Amino acid sequence: MDVFGYMQLSKYKIIIGIKLCVVAVLFYSCSTTCNQLNRKQSQETAGTAVTREKLEDRARESAGTTAKARRESDRFESSARVERRSRRAIVAPHANYNPYLATLDGLDGPGPPGAGFERVDLTWNAWAEPASPTPSFSPVPFLEPNDKSYQLILDLAALVYDDEPGVYSRAARSQLKDWLLKSTARDVNLKLFVIPDENFFQTARRTETLRIDLKRVRKALNEGLRLPKTPLAALQNNPDNDFSFGRVQINLRTLNHEGSGSVAIAIWADAMPVDELSIPLCVASNAAAAKNCETHINLHDSLSGIDPLRAAAQQQAFALKPDASLHFIELDSSTQVGIFRDNSWPEGEYKSWRLKSVKATRDYLQQTLLPEFDHATTQESLLTVGSELYSLLFPLPSAREARAAFAEFIARQREPQDPNNTPSIFVRMLSDDSEDPPFLVPLGLMAHEINGKQDFLGFHFRIQTPLQIQDYQPYSKCIGSWVVLAPDAGASGIPEELAEARKRFSQWFDTWQVQPIGEMNSFIAWARKDISETDPVSLFILAHQDNNSLYFEDTPRLGAAAIERQFKSPSVAVVNACATGAPGSSAIVQSLNAHGVTAVIATAAKVDRILAGDFFSVLGRNLTSNPAGREYSLGVAHFLTLKELQKMTPDPNDSTSYPYGAKVLAYELLGNSSLRVCSPPRRVRKPE
Repeated sequence: MDVFGYMQLSKYKIIIGIKLCVVAVLFYSCSTTCNQLNRKQSQETAGTAVTREKLEDRARESAGTTAKARRESDRFESSARVERRSRRAIVAPHANYNPYLATLDGLDGPGPPGAGFERVDLTWNAWAEPASPTPSFSPVPFLEPNDKSYQLILDLAALVYDDEPGVYSRAARSQLKDWLLKSTARDVNLKLFVIPDENFFQTARRTETLRIDLKRVRKALNEGLRLPKTPLAALQNNPDNDFSFGRVQINLRTLNHEGSGSVAIAIWADAMPVDELSIPLCVASNAAAAKNCETHINLHDSLSGIDPLRAAAQQQAFALKPDASLHFIELDSSTQVGIFRDNSWPEGEYKSWRLKSVKATRDYLQQTLLPEFDHATTQESLLTVGSELYSLLFPLPSAREARAAFAEFIARQREPQDPNNTPSIFVRMLSDDSEDPPFLVPLGLMAHEINGKQDFLGFHFRIQTPLQIQDYQPYSKCIGSWVVLAPDAGASGIPEELAEARKRFSQWFDTWQVQPIGEMNSFIAWARKDISETDPVSLFILAHQDNNSLYFEDTPRLGAAAIERQFKSPSVAVVNACATGAPGSSAIVQSLNAHGVTAVIATAAKVDRILAGDFFSVLGRNLTSNPAGREYSLGVAHFLTLKELQKMTPDPNDSTSYPYGAKVLAYELLGNSSLRVCSPPRRVRKPE
């Protein structure tokens, strides 16, 4: 044997000898410990104070400590996987996304998983990919604009899909987990209500069904799973992998806007919301443009609602929410649910109840309740209508718990000294049909006990209602370009009621350099002109409205479909005519919104001629009274206008004249309430 071979053999002998010594030491140590334990147990059995129960308690305590350590290790690994994914994804997580939610809401199985298996946690994964009959499991980092077709894939799984950029992941909420684990069925269906940011996307259907394989979920939670390092690659090879519990495809079509949009998804089980997601998606023409999405704060709302005035003032995710939100959502043609959320509650807590269908609610508002409001002339009769609206939206017995929660929320609010701090309520009604435009819910007209007496919500809360195409992005400038449609002073043939209304705010034309349009023919030509404004404008309209057309006299008229002028976003419109936001007659508002207007003041009912003029007069004063840079937002100016008009009488010199009272609540604000409208340049008086 050569020297090298001898040295190798000696080396192995030494290693074997060391291992034998280690085994001997461990055996001796174990034997000694066992002998000591046996002697101690014999002594205790012979008469010591330590009983068998105490020994068992110690054993359980030791086992519990070990299990706790194991759970902490598992949870650390789970949160670490989420954190790794969040660093790799190109699509920024939603503002409310918490990468450690899996740690807080994780499920502990009945025992440790088998060798080679990992404990799992229910996790939502979502990504966009080009439209196809079946998923390709190939996420795109951004979506191209201008009528491109995509599908949003939502997958409930046992782990985070972190092998590709462009995947949004979040742990499922405890409400969903609890509901799933209580079921004894083999599989269950979850109802999804899809709310796309309609500034960027359109979808053919608002509702989808997601089937969850509960048998697979139980097995995974009980036994653990062998989790792949590249889950999307594994799904490409086998779409029916054990770690995926259910999947749904949601069709999306991009519009012509670029930026950071999102799709909110409310997840329902047994007509109860059990989870919700807001999935951020970047729309960009190329990779360079997609970089603008990384630092963009998305302001699309979900079930918590949004208060754009607070978002503009504070620029913080926690400040985006209103004080409370109300949603009325049609899950199918016969099922409508109401959802109330007090945003001081823990995340994921709601009160929900059933109502009649959206069509039945719309018809009742249009045919019964709003005509009653038109005919009511006293405070008592108006309160009766307001109470009827409360009963319509919070019907008994299904809304009993929601009524109690709503009353508690209202009782907790206090009148602030600063109008900017007025509490807010977000309200929205959505139909299952995405082509059916939403209609204004006149929540300000609702009567409720406030400060010990019946009163209207609109005098105590800012009511925030989204438009169909909503852009909540703050605008740092004020909008000082005013276009005013109103009859020319002294024009012949103009109905007396319009001429009288114009007199109430005639100072506008004497004080400011507005762009006046005094003839309907001229306004029709202006609105139909196929051009794009280069700056945002404030459009003020005083006219008659019926059958979704505006007019001074019976003819000519401007129909909603005739509006072709493209307004620069964010533009503002005040449509001061009868019932411009009411069910069945909101097409003018919808058309303006589709052409770039992001905030509208419209009317839920008929308005008196004198009130119409005084509304413009007081609103104009509130918009322009503060110095430059400190203008009230549109939301605050609107709220202050309602409060002032409530106590104003049509004729201050007439002692028999009654205040406008709740009639002023016909004026409701839709869209981005954070925008500021400032006064146009003042007219220069010519020397006499």
